[in-house]
Amino acid sequence: MEEVGAGYTFFWSSQPKAERCDAGVAFAIWNDIMGHLPCMPQGINDRLMSLRLPLRGNHIATIISAYAPIMSSSDAANE
Repeated sequence: MEEVGAGYTFFWSSQPKAERCDAGVAFAIWNDIMGHLPCMPQGINDRLMSLRLPLRGNHIATIISAYAPIMSSSDAANE
C-alpha cells in the first residue's frame, strides 16, 4: 500500500483489513529520491518488505524491513 504526505511516500505491507492487524512493516521514502528508485518497494508478506536503493557506480543496496513478534506474544502471533 502507498500513501504520500509531508514530503515522504510511505509504503507498507500488512494483513488485510478484514483480518486482525497486529503486524506490519513500512518504508518512508523522501519524495526527492522516489524517481531514482529502480523499482517500488516490494511487500513480501505482513512481516517483510524489501527496497532496492541505487548507490554510486551502478551498485544497488537491498534493504529489508522485518517485523518479529516479541517473546510474550501468543503462539498464533509468533507463527
